[in-house]
Amino acid sequence: MIRKELVIRVPEGLHARPAAEFVRLCQESAVDVQVRRTDGKSASGLSILGILTLGLRRGDIVVIEAPDSAETLVESLVSLLG
Repeated sequence: MIRKELVIRVPEGLHARPAAEFVRLCQESAVDVQVRRTDGKSASGLSILGILTLGLRRGDIVVIEAPDSAETLVESLVSLLG
């Protein structure tokens, strides 16, 4: 299992456009990435509604978890958010 902790650096946070890109990357890879906030809330990377419901803002700390086979995807997601 890959586990990456990062700080959201996107100026507007994870609003509709970057959330849609996040979900698109997950769907193209067919990998169910989990996104977790520090308060324990989590969402599937395959669900735009789930991602938006997390309400991630600039400066928030999140953890991305994915299977070991998804290393390239995780790096792309980290680049998108960081």
